[in-house]
Amino acid sequence: MEKMPPPTASPTAPQNNLNGIYSMDKRDGEPEDRYNKNPNFQEYSDRRNVPRLRVKLEVTLDFFDPSKARITSVTGTVTSLSESGVTVILAALTSLPGNIYLEIWSPNKSPLLKGAAEVRWMRALPLGRGFEYGLHFSNISPPFDLPIRQFLSSLLTDKTANKDRRIKSTVHTEPFQLVNRHGRRIFGFIDRPVDSMVNTSDAFVVLPPAYGETKTGAVTLGYFFSVNGISAVRYDASDHVGESEGTILECTLKKMHDDLIDVITHLRKIWGARRVALVASSLAARVAIKVAAEDGGIQFLGRLFL
Repeated sequence: MEKMPPPTASPTAPQNNLNGIYSMDKRDGEPEDRYNKNPNFQEYSDRRNVPRLRVKLEVTLDFFDPSKARITSVTGTVTSLSESGVTVILAALTSLPGNIYLEIWSPNKSPLLKGAAEVRWMRALPLGRGFEYGLHFSNISPPFDLPIRQFLSSLLTDKTANKDRRIKSTVHTEPFQLVNRHGRRIFGFIDRPVDSMVNTSDAFVVLPPAYGETKTGAVTLGYFFSVNGISAVRYDASDHVGESEGTILECTLKKMHDDLIDVITHLRKIWGARRVALVASSLAARVAIKVAAEDGGIQFLGRLFL
């Protein structure tokens, strides 16, 4: 892995160094891990092989010249941290030399980490919010290698942080089962919008399985209806494939027809379905058409051409 040669500018670089040394990423996103084609710098790509966690900690940076004499000291804010590096925001543009000694303070103001670091990338933040630097630890003082690992571990296992990192689900899937008129158990799922869990909608769309398919084949369609405010019902037909009882050797259109009617009856009785729609494909479409013709309460009939 190549390392960026240290800048030769003074500790407080003039503004024109922005165009002469560093490539600026104007987007408010991840830093652009590369430098301009300035002969003093080489292109660098910072590959992260360890977890980097978002934090907000105080940091002090001490700069030293080659003779190890301290040049200056500045304070900043740590925004992300890992075992191998840190992201720091400084209020003013600073040309960081090769020899940097940093001290990071924990939320309770105790020393969390002390050691040497090197600059790997930088960028200017939009709207004049300061400058962001990516630092790689080159040497961490022995007393602090364990505390930093313990601190990161506590963040990784924190229940609140874990909850925040999860993708917010908009669909709640609930299993159901019933016994049809022929004594076979039918298993299925109801996909419902999360925001309607308290005030349950009375609108349901039933997705009877196509011949040779199970309820899992309608997951995408079920979620589509659910995120648009309509509860979707997926089930495995009896004497068919899937979890419901019976084998496909005994499958008939009449049994698929009876299953669909029994599922609709179950929805109206148990789930309070008042508005029912049917969407089907393949042989199940023929079954849905017949059921819609017999049941005056079906408000919509759709056929999928796959």
